[in-house]
Amino acid sequence: MKTLVAALFAVAASLSASQAAVIDFVAEAAANPGGLANGYTKNFGGFNVTITASRGNPYLDGLFQKRPGGLGACILTGGPGSKCNNKLANNSDNVGKFDSVTLDFGRSVDLSGFSFTDAEHFDLSASSNTLLVNGVEWTFANLVAATISGVQTLTLAWGGANPSQFYLNGIAAVPIPAAAPLILSGLAGLGFAARRRRKTA
Repeated sequence: MKTLVAALFAVAASLSASQAAVIDFVAEAAANPGGLANGYTKNFGGFNVTITASRGNPYLDGLFQKRPGGLGACILTGGPGSKCNNKLANNSDNVGKFDSVTLDFGRSVDLSGFSFTDAEHFDLSASSNTLLVNGVEWTFANLVAATISGVQTLTLAWGGANPSQFYLNGIAAVPIPAAAPLILSGLAGLGFAARRRRKTA
């Protein structure tokens, strides 16, 4: 019985671990800087992520004085691949006032390993500045240390009590296997059966 339970746990763990993906927007920006089409889809670690912006287009910004950028948003001068229109007010290439970016993972995922830089490309991992995550206020420091479980879409927006412009540098996503609820219910059933057997013996 213990061997079967251990095997089921190993299967559940391997289903999750084998499909983990690191979404590295710093590397994407180095390879493909500039604006993206709204609804741009990229395959990361075996699953597709669709990226949209609330105002303008998603934007990949590269290094500034050797510091990383990443995913932001802005209104472009032209189509995908073009630069931000600097003549427009509040149109920086990061996620700033009035902006948000949404990542659609196409299935439920657990998210962790958040990484951000500010408008000048300085690290925000210890910052008490705020942003909105699916409409809820977080500090950057708390979000960097967090795991957000069971989401299909993630919207990151400028906002909260002490907002800061930001780039999303990267994130780790682990899809929740469709078989996980069945495996967990199977484990619960095995545990119940084993307990009953011990009581009757």
